[in-house]
Amino acid sequence: VVEATDVSLAVEPPVDVPTDEQGIVDLHAAMIDRLHQDVPNLNVGGPCMAWPVFSKWNYDHFRDRMGRFIDQLGDRTDFLSWHIYSTFYDDGDTESHSVGANADWQLDLVENYAWNQTGREIPVMISEFGGGFKSGTTWHDAYSPQRDWYVLKSVMGKTMAFHERPDRITKAIPFIVEKASWFAGYQTNPYPWVTYRWVGGAWQETHLTKFFAFWKDVDGDRFPIQSTDPDVQVHAFVTNATVHVCLNKVDAFKSAEGSLATLLESGMSVQSATRTRLYWDGSEPVLETQVPLAVWTNLTLEAEEAAIVHLTLNQAPSRSAQCIQKSHYGDRTMVPYTGTPERFVVEADMHRGAIHRAQLKVGVTRAHGASIAPLVSFNGHSLAQATDWPGGLQQGVSGGDGGRDQFDGSIRMNVPTAWIQATNSVDVSFTGAGGHISTVILDLTSELPFDFTIVAEAGPSDLVMCWDSSTAFDYVVRESPDLSPGSWTPVATLPGTGAPMCFTNETVNPRAYYRVEAVYP
Repeated sequence: VVEATDVSLAVEPPVDVPTDEQGIVDLHAAMIDRLHQDVPNLNVGGPCMAWPVFSKWNYDHFRDRMGRFIDQLGDRTDFLSWHIYSTFYDDGDTESHSVGANADWQLDLVENYAWNQTGREIPVMISEFGGGFKSGTTWHDAYSPQRDWYVLKSVMGKTMAFHERPDRITKAIPFIVEKASWFAGYQTNPYPWVTYRWVGGAWQETHLTKFFAFWKDVDGDRFPIQSTDPDVQVHAFVTNATVHVCLNKVDAFKSAEGSLATLLESGMSVQSATRTRLYWDGSEPVLETQVPLAVWTNLTLEAEEAAIVHLTLNQAPSRSAQCIQKSHYGDRTMVPYTGTPERFVVEADMHRGAIHRAQLKVGVTRAHGASIAPLVSFNGHSLAQATDWPGGLQQGVSGGDGGRDQFDGSIRMNVPTAWIQATNSVDVSFTGAGGHISTVILDLTSELPFDFTIVAEAGPSDLVMCWDSSTAFDYVVRESPDLSPGSWTPVATLPGTGAPMCFTNETVNPRAYYRVEAVYP
């Protein structure tokens, strides 16, 4: 016990932190600078927005909040964060929640604006995501399996969207908690997002644990796969000869048919197949596994169903090439549409291997009832007008409280790869004036040789290392006295030639180890 009878403590009076838009930015500025000073390796960011209705007040909501944060702190923040929630009412609305085109629209606007203001691809952290309920509604105030389902389908759709940006989204936290016994009245009215609720004197598992059970067996490297249906989100992950094909149906009204037969390369066969399903059966969320899966080539996804097809192949898929995907951002954001075409300029990196696929995304804000699909001219060529996009019209059910004030979504269109130039002009128009063009983004997927490393030990004579360079990008040669991590020193960088290449060590250090690595732009 220490008695401090002769010590006086000077305590500074509390300071009120302003909670207006600028006060929040000032708080983050002080925290970022001080934490970077005291803990150099700590990532600090913000502003953790919980109400990202970016288009409200003709996009002044974005400019005053996220835009203000990027303008003043974008040069030194480590990440940008906000919540993405679907908010439901009692009226059965299933169309207006933030999945598909609406989630893409939010992500695209933050990324594009940050790039234009800072020249940085600022990492993103989704500090919370999921589904919520308007306070005072039945779904908010009383537990039901259907309430669990609305959370599950909201979390699932956003998880699939985040998988498309693994290089930019550093972390995304699904808002699902454990017991929440701190919640008032939890014994009769559990917090809407719990995995356990109090029933008859004991804790009982809710359906929300099924989200984690659904994903628990998926791992591996992301493998390229595409869906021809905009309402079907799809990703594939591969570990050795095991493939996990993950699918999610965004549409709340229609089922979808699909085939996985094109996944197989020549000489491949499926040794075994299982399917994990998560869907609503009319009374509760159902998680089931079909073992074995008799027919795996042609599958049916029910409305809003999520599924994973696990395939064990007779051999591992080839890794002769890898896909490099990069977003190229338009020069303007949040542009009002007054009735005449608006031109955007998109600079594209043409040094990332052969372009395998090109897709244009146009962020659209338009009033309900107006034409949604943009008319686009790309470098003077007319693109086929989009006829569908994930998530519907976002206007909710007729006469209900749900639905968004207007349509906010990213519309995707494929672009012939031969049309891509270093500088691209994109003209966007609509039938009738009104609304905004929030973003124009060109996603390019290029094929490059698969990443490789050659390690060889130099002897008393010259060491010659050769490799095939099918694409003209650079290679770095590194030297090390041993094979320990962190001991490799670069000694040469060789410009790629697109032909077989060699490096010769002329016995300058005959007992060193050498390695060659591809350097991607």
